[in-house]
Amino acid sequence: MRALQLRARTSSSAETSSDTNSEDDNRDITGTAPLTWLTHQRVLRAQQLLESTGLPVEEVARRCGFSSAAAMRPHFRRFTGSAPAAYRSTFGEPEPVS
Repeated sequence: MRALQLRARTSSSAETSSDTNSEDDNRDITGTAPLTWLTHQRVLRAQQLLESTGLPVEEVARRCGFSSAAAMRPHFRRFTGSAPAAYRSTFGEPEPVS
């Protein structure tokens, strides 16, 4: 039983070491942690959608991998300095006049 526990710990340590190496490699390539990089990519996509579509902010958030507009908002603000709706009103295409 003790040998089995030892093997499990060793295996777990090897996986952790590999995960750490992978994260270090990612930092070397992107300059950020994997989750930070992914969140930034999602915000960049949200910017594109807010600029070029009339989709509701809730739908933009979902299409970019956020669970809701409320979940996207703090990340969007951190990367862009503004809320999604304010960003759209500044950079989005003007609504056609009918």
